[in-house]
Amino acid sequence: MSTLSMPDDAASRDPGAPIGRDEIDPELIRLRRSTPVIGTITAAAIVILCATLMVRLRHDFAFSREDGKPRSVTVAELTAGTVAPESYVTVDAPIDRIGAIRVRTSEATAGNRLVAVRGTGDLLWLALSGDAYGAYSHDERVTGRLRRLDDVRFAGPLAVALNRNPSPRFISGAELARVRAAGAGGKVTLLDGAPLTLAATDEVELAVVDPGAAVVVVAFSPGHPDVGSWAAALAAAGIIAPAAEPDRVTDDLARWNVKRVDAVVAIQAALDTGELWGARVEPAMTHVRAPWTQLAVGPAGVTGPNGVIPWSSIDVVGVWAHRTIPSGAWVVLTDETPADYWYLNVVFAGLGILGLLFAWALARAIRRQFFDRTATES
Repeated sequence: MSTLSMPDDAASRDPGAPIGRDEIDPELIRLRRSTPVIGTITAAAIVILCATLMVRLRHDFAFSREDGKPRSVTVAELTAGTVAPESYVTVDAPIDRIGAIRVRTSEATAGNRLVAVRGTGDLLWLALSGDAYGAYSHDERVTGRLRRLDDVRFAGPLAVALNRNPSPRFISGAELARVRAAGAGGKVTLLDGAPLTLAATDEVELAVVDPGAAVVVVAFSPGHPDVGSWAAALAAAGIIAPAAEPDRVTDDLARWNVKRVDAVVAIQAALDTGELWGARVEPAMTHVRAPWTQLAVGPAGVTGPNGVIPWSSIDVVGVWAHRTIPSGAWVVLTDETPADYWYLNVVFAGLGILGLLFAWALARAIRRQFFDRTATES
């Protein structure tokens, strides 16, 4: 078998001299392999990708740099914006559990329960764990990551849910009387001190004891074995009309709704006088629900189905107002700690180094493509 060889006098060969069949061309051996060239578009794309990822991850990276021991703050400090975002905080937050909203990224996850903090006017929210078997806090002291609500991905769904599903909030009867008497429109102060502006279509609801009505409940016994005997006894005591039918009858009981002034006291006195020991009187509830501008309110009270409900009987009033998230709202994510993002130090360092390398490659590609070519053509 023939082998390739280079004669000893190859170095002294005349330029252009023919190369033998089994000889190696020394000029080919001295040729250098071309270095890979990174194009302008490739380098620019990778630089943009690294920058985009670093911008997207900057909030998580800032939180990962927080001390593992949470900083104790107050609700007032959080709503005033004096605490920096992406801080690890612990706060005593009275939770407004009415109207809690669950958000989750998929059906397979428990997600979070979003609740507002009372007295903040929806400026501060808590994202609690949605796991029914998770740890429960009895003292309403929460610890977690502080973020601007606009920066979390569930801000939009939360706003939509609040607008579509109004939950009741409460004002005092005295506040209702004051606002309607002063003609202050829909600006009210809730029981927790937060301000609220009611729209004309927002509904107001009262469920109170009606002083002008009562329920008489009788039990069947050998002395009064049926409805007829009880009706006659109650009519004789002046409690019901002789022909009044009961509103409800069971095997053991019968009920009559009775309307009169100061009903509970008056009827109880009549039962005692008639020695009707098998009967009792119960307060009757009255329910009123109407839009804010259509609620019949006067100096004496609120007009209900059985007449005027005096202000003295109205303790708490429910308002069903559509809620909007105010600008500058905050949220505390109670299921996140700085240790959860330990890997971001490595990720950020890697993205930074990769971005710098390809920024250098981009500069070289621009110089090669534009400046060197221009110099050569000149």
